[in-house]
Amino acid sequence: VLPDRFSETAEIGGSLRYEGRPTLTYAPLDGRAFFANILTPIPPGAIFSVLRAGWPVDLVLGTTVQKINRVSNGTNIGRYRRPPDKDFWKIVELIEKLYADNVLDFRIVDHQKPQAQPSDENRSHAYDSGKTLLWLEDTEAKEETRREIDDLKQLLGLERGLAEFELVYGRIRERPDQIVIMTHSIMTIL
Repeated sequence: VLPDRFSETAEIGGSLRYEGRPTLTYAPLDGRAFFANILTPIPPGAIFSVLRAGWPVDLVLGTTVQKINRVSNGTNIGRYRRPPDKDFWKIVELIEKLYADNVLDFRIVDHQKPQAQPSDENRSHAYDSGKTLLWLEDTEAKEETRREIDDLKQLLGLERGLAEFELVYGRIRERPDQIVIMTHSIMTIL
């Protein structure tokens, strides 16, 4: 038999409730900002960031790239239709395979950009935060992989001795360590 003091009961109660309701604000673009964003070609750094996020290489490059080192993806705009150059899809395939094998990778490095003056009209690439580099690491690669690296460099017209290349928007290379990419705008993709 227990003493009386052990038969007394007490209750403590309470509840805790948390509700997360974030507030999302959508401010649609209009005017010049809208046209600048939808009509400006996508920076190469943004395209390769999408690849790093896990999107399929063939889908992303096939949709967003018009030319890479003068190798054309063809055109399907209006009545002017031209098929891709025979080497375009081979380049995409090699990039996809070498990226999957961790031999090819991309990185963005900060660089000092000149400060834009308030009167500058050309602000279309103001959101480009750095330069994008592509590197091909072949020091520990198998013989088959080394051949694929050489094939990719040959198709892109790159020097065999270089391992790191800057990805830039444009038509013509200024330096041998550049890969020049012409990209589509969002409007062209749509």
